[in-house]
Amino acid sequence: MLAVFLTLRFDEETERAIRDLWKLLGDGGIDEAVLPRHRPHITMAAYETGDLPAVCAALPGLTARRAAIPLHFHSVGVFVETGTVFLAPRMTSAHHEVHESASSAWGSPLYPEHLQPNAWEPHCTLATRLSLTEVASAITLCMDHLRPIDGSTDGTKGLTRPLGQTLR
Repeated sequence: MLAVFLTLRFDEETERAIRDLWKLLGDGGIDEAVLPRHRPHITMAAYETGDLPAVCAALPGLTARRAAIPLHFHSVGVFVETGTVFLAPRMTSAHHEVHESASSAWGSPLYPEHLQPNAWEPHCTLATRLSLTEVASAITLCMDHLRPIDGSTDGTKGLTRPLGQTLR
């Protein structure tokens, strides 16, 4: 079986602002091992499948009529159970529409405790697996330097092709 992830990618300016925050955290003493190693994104959905071509075939229906989705990152949040500090976007109906479309196209999410419509908390990870002291440090750094980030997804390119990852 494969895990597939549907993500929103950001316009260049938004991506650069988030990468600058990652650098700020690293320069501020947060261990680089807990900083993301992938492109900044918001995970919209994740599914388990044995048929990646079928999942990919459903993707054009999700992206064909998508314009860029506005993004407004004005707050910092924490997932206490994983020591994750993240940027939380202000939600729009477009975010919910993409999320619901993926769910109706591909069925039950792989991580229902996190990705069901009633449990989904969209976010862009800044750092994860932090101790309580590191969480406090990361939040302080963000609060001292973060300015509101107003950007968008990169139009239809912002909704990425599902990437398969083998589940063990």
